[in-house]
Amino acid sequence: MRKYVLLGLFFLAWSQMATARADTLADIRKRGHLNCGVSQGLEGFSSRNEADEWHGFDVDFCRAVAAAILGKDGKAKFVPLSAEQRFKALRDKQVDILTRNTTWTMKRDLELALTFPAVVYYDGQGFMLPASLVIDSIAQLSGAKICILSGTTAETNIKAYFELEKLDYLLVASSTRDEMLSRYEDGECDVVSADRSALHGDRLRMKEPANHVVLPDIISKEPLGPVVRDEDRVLQDVVRWTVNLIVTAEEAELKRALITDPDAPLSELQELLLRRSAALSGKLGLTESWPRNVIGATGHYGEIYDRNLGPKSPLGIPRGNNALWYDGGLLYAPPMR
Repeated sequence: MRKYVLLGLFFLAWSQMATARADTLADIRKRGHLNCGVSQGLEGFSSRNEADEWHGFDVDFCRAVAAAILGKDGKAKFVPLSAEQRFKALRDKQVDILTRNTTWTMKRDLELALTFPAVVYYDGQGFMLPASLVIDSIAQLSGAKICILSGTTAETNIKAYFELEKLDYLLVASSTRDEMLSRYEDGECDVVSADRSALHGDRLRMKEPANHVVLPDIISKEPLGPVVRDEDRVLQDVVRWTVNLIVTAEEAELKRALITDPDAPLSELQELLLRRSAALSGKLGLTESWPRNVIGATGHYGEIYDRNLGPKSPLGIPRGNNALWYDGGLLYAPPMR
């Protein structure tokens, strides 16, 4: 008898988990928009323009997932969250997905009941400081007061690196990015430490950006990517394969303009990518038009990078590790078949 009771409880739990997984996409469709947790303002990644419209690298990836689920006109709502708020907000279902710059670590993966479906940006922790200090290496920072953002991996990385190198330091922690940068400008700390990509945006927020430099050195690996809840297995797949599609589209040179222009001719490779991706749409709970909807909404990875972070953007960050694998970068997507 006990065996049958246990079996019954197992199948009930499994049924509830399956229903929860299926309901996430249904809830998003019923609501009419995807709720994305983004930063409270990080130039190049997620910030508001003069028209109060959200834009940036992380924002575009949110819009890509919204297009996959809701169609070419799929809407996204952006919820600004601090580093300390983000994981609780996701677990409490205030948002469906985090698309704010978040590092994938073993501890976070195993302890937070959250999943990182993909990496969208390969970063590393760096340092910004006044050019007047005439410092060009981390080795010269012994004794520095370092401003960091609470709830990030910055403190752990600095402690590990500075103690290993036998460098003295003092941390000055802030709960928001605005507070951290204000303290830096007021001279409460000598340098700011965060992901190098973020520091390029922070530098632009200074009153005199030319008076501040971002050191070329990094002290950690920071693979950044979207985050979803562990139980949302279908949404995990949608996010993972949306990212893979965006990367593969760059390999195939499938640009946004080729999708939005109905008369634009597609190469055999581009047609094959769209056809193979569409063929597995049912496994993702999406329509067959999802590949066209995604690329039509945001373009491929290179287009997203260039307009938000690339050399012609205000941040001017070279592709580096975020180039495609055959261009010396780390971007490599599994085959879309």
